Amino acid sequence: MEEKKDIGQSYLDQLDMKPPKESKLLYFQFSAKYGETTGRKMLTDLYRKIREFEENPEYLSEFYEMKNESLDKALLFNSGYQADNYRQMCNWIVANHDVFGKKILDAGCECGIMSCFLGMAFPESQITAVDRSPNAIKAARELADRLDVHNITFINADVTNLPGQKYDTVFAMRLLQENCKMEHVMSSYNMLKAEADDFAENIHDFAKKLSALVAEDGYLVSAERCDVDPVFLGWMQKLNECGLAGVPQCYREFVCQEMENEGRIQVFVARNSGMEDVNEVYRFWCACQTVHTE
Repeated sequence: MEEKKDIGQSYLDQLDMKPPKESKLLYFQFSAKYGETTGRKMLTDLYRKIREFEENPEYLSEFYEMKNESLDKALLFNSGYQADNYRQMCNWIVANHDVFGKKILDAGCECGIMSCFLGMAFPESQITAVDRSPNAIKAARELADRLDVHNITFINADVTNLPGQKYDTVFAMRLLQENCKMEHVMSSYNMLKAEADDFAENIHDFAKKLSALVAEDGYLVSAERCDVDPVFLGWMQKLNECGLAGVPQCYREFVCQEMENEGRIQVFVARNSGMEDVNEVYRFWCACQTVHTE
């Protein structure tokens, strides 16, 4: 039997992303790239910024600005924490190419890794890549130039503020935590549906604006590290409420190696074809739960 080609790995190789197997090796990679003193300080400053989440409400936007102040720095950091996510997502995109239309929005494109892959995978499509981090957009443009990809328009903006636009496919990867006050959702609830409903209400404005960007019969591709839990159920419920019904055959869960840890990414496709029965959403979620436990 012919071995299936790992296109995602080929793309990582093209980006020279070499994910370390242990977190301490990321320090060595930064030191090798920038010198021991500078490299270690870069990584230490990034970790320090993440730890400001309790006292600094702007910590996340500041973190992304810091991480993306240069493309090489962004690629190096992301190789430690997201490389396997990217690899598996790229392979999924190729296998599910039929949900990607001529007008594609990469919502929250960060430094452009997935935007550029979409641009290369769908050369006849026009990609619009949006991120609210100025440094991320700058790095993304540099990556597109480096890869000689020319069918992408990069926009520095909040994706929820795009006026009157419609896309055949809205691609949204790992956006939920940045658009929901998680501490208000995952505290001390006792019942699954109560938690899911609370999350769905919390994410209402974001989901409504994101869904409004999807053209009639277009698709939203969501790849989130939210586990098969109340957050994921709430996200499904809210998208359905906005008229985007799930496409069960496209569902996939990735188990991604993140240095010495494993992370899980739920890839979920919804089509702008009208709201379906809420019980069907719950049944879909239960089926995803079965896939997760297997």
